[in-house]
Amino acid sequence: MVIKRKLILPNDAEFKASLEKKLKEYKKRVKMLKKSKKFSNPDMAYSTIAGYKALIAQRLAWRGEVDTQRFGEELKEEYGFIDFIAFNTAAAVIDDYCRTGGKNVIKAEELPRELDPLRKDSPARRSR
Repeated sequence: MVIKRKLILPNDAEFKASLEKKLKEYKKRVKMLKKSKKFSNPDMAYSTIAGYKALIAQRLAWRGEVDTQRFGEELKEEYGFIDFIAFNTAAAVIDDYCRTGGKNVIKAEELPRELDPLRKDSPARRSR
């Protein structure tokens, strides 16, 4: 299930430039995944965390906001499925970049602290 979030692009030229830079980085990762031949269909590279981050960041840059639940439904309709864990992770990372500039993102492919139940300092761990 896709976690409902409304991602809003901050009205800040510096942030928008930073998002464009991140988008290029995510697209580069997807391109590398496509070349790695891990997928029988190269478009399946978009079903990874990096792929979903690229798609979400691109939508955010184009429209200024993303309703993750609606966007997840669109992707499921287009591709026939959606990896909910990868999509929710990607959305949480982009949301954190919008809110804090990425202060809670530990590594490029990890969950933000507050969503990672394996981290001792995570609120998600306390709710288990």
